[in-house]
Amino acid sequence: MKKAIEETVDNIKSEIKTAENNLRELTNLEKDTDNWQAIVNHQKELKLELKRTEQQFINMKNEFRTKKDELNVAIVTQNKLIKNIANLQQSQSELQTLLDNIERHIFNNICPVCGTLHKSREELVEKLRLQRGIQSMEIQDGLKLFEDEKVKADELKRQVDDMELKIKQLEQKIKEVQKELFDTEKRVGTYEERANLLNISINYDNLMVVIDSRKKS
Repeated sequence: MKKAIEETVDNIKSEIKTAENNLRELTNLEKDTDNWQAIVNHQKELKLELKRTEQQFINMKNEFRTKKDELNVAIVTQNKLIKNIANLQQSQSELQTLLDNIERHIFNNICPVCGTLHKSREELVEKLRLQRGIQSMEIQDGLKLFEDEKVKADELKRQVDDMELKIKQLEQKIKEVQKELFDTEKRVGTYEERANLLNISINYDNLMVVIDSRKKS
């Protein structure tokens, strides 16, 4: 009988000690509630920021690919225009050489090529020289198109470089947010582990009430 009473008393003492320890831990956890809640709120903000930044990264990558394709098309067009202008300039150079050769065979006011009669030899020579000095409209148009395409390509290149820089910045930001989120989740996990050891049902909408109820129980 005495032994049974002693065991009962020991059990009661043990329960009291456990209750005192739990109450102390609950009190400490209650003091940390504001900080715990702040960390949880920050965790939510980080998750939203990560999601938003990742979406920005995806959008920027898609826009970058589009602009890069436009730049490649502009470069190909530039190269085609350069080649076309070179061919036109070669043709004009050959024409000028031909006109030079014709001029050497002008001895009077009759064109040695077509036999057209002009007012004077000087007039015929002047017309040939004028023709040599005129840049063909095709070359002028080609140069104008090339300059327009070059301006477009330069602007696209600037945009592509700017996007490439932003993509790198977003990649870096994602890494930083992920690291901060990982650290924050570890801190939240520490509080949740303390709560679980005290058999607290975690309710972030009413954390103080839950802890206070557990203290009373």
